[in-house]
Amino acid sequence: MKALDLYEYEDVHHWLDYSPKDPQYLRFSPNILAAGFKIVDVYRSFCYGRQSLLFVESDDYGELVFPKGDNIGTLSLRANFLLNALAFYNYSIDLSWQVSWFLYGDFGVEIIEDSSKFSKISTLCTFDELNYLLTLSRDYKSRKIYRDFFNHKLTVELREKYNLIKHRGSLHFNGLGIQYEHIGIQINGKIPRMLVNEVVEVDHLKKDLIEFDIMFKHYFEGIIKNMPNDYLKNSYSLEDIMKFNNDSL
Repeated sequence: MKALDLYEYEDVHHWLDYSPKDPQYLRFSPNILAAGFKIVDVYRSFCYGRQSLLFVESDDYGELVFPKGDNIGTLSLRANFLLNALAFYNYSIDLSWQVSWFLYGDFGVEIIEDSSKFSKISTLCTFDELNYLLTLSRDYKSRKIYRDFFNHKLTVELREKYNLIKHRGSLHFNGLGIQYEHIGIQINGKIPRMLVNEVVEVDHLKKDLIEFDIMFKHYFEGIIKNMPNDYLKNSYSLEDIMKFNNDSL
């Protein structure tokens, strides 16, 4: 499958529908509104990742590669787009935890009225804390969805690459320069090793990210299902307005 096919066969644009609007603000509690808001955060991050992955498949980068058609320049740009995709897909993982973090959290209207509190509560969400919250909420199904996805071999591999770049160094894309593993002379019958970066093939990483894109889409669909059944109903009644007014007093 090509990255372009993802837009046709793995559409995610309906995630944007969860952005809370007037009807949702009148009908639902702050924690549910925050969860809907976070779904859209995931959507945006995921789409940036998918877009970067799509750019890898371009055959003409125009002025971005000089001279036009230069193989090294083209390969370097594709590697750059892959690194962007890798980062945004990993951002999506972290943000996906926050959907359930807010959905099951006991948060009042202050998270809406004070953006600093909303941000602070978002930063408190870790994978371990989320698992603890889901256990307390007895949502073992969601806990399993999160654990299975996070511990999946492909997620672990891409997470390791992302953390390597973030904390320890960089990746070496095959074809972009030469990386030697040993020095050029033998000493006492041994050839001493040199420091090296993990070697990555552009086509292989692209294939893994496409597979991850599909896997993430289906994983996140399972998380979204926990939103109230009538959340996407974009209408409200006089009773909803009166209830909202009473709750605000």
